[in-house]
Amino acid sequence: MLLRKGVSELLRICCNFYNMIKREQYKEWSKEKLKMRTTRSKSRTARCTEQERKRDTLRRVLTN
Repeated sequence: MLLRKGVSELLRICCNFYNMIKREQYKEWSKEKLKMRTTRSKSRTARCTEQERKRDTLRRVLTN
């Protein structure tokens, strides 16, 4: 009985330790993912640039 309880306690500790490691790995991965710049296709970049240009033009018109 005591051995069974010790084994289950050890198993619980191992699971908690494993989960803690996985959480830390996920945190590191998500930090790296945020640092990575997303790659866009040329058409998507051009569309975004066009939208920004229109937005800037509209702001200039409204502020003058």
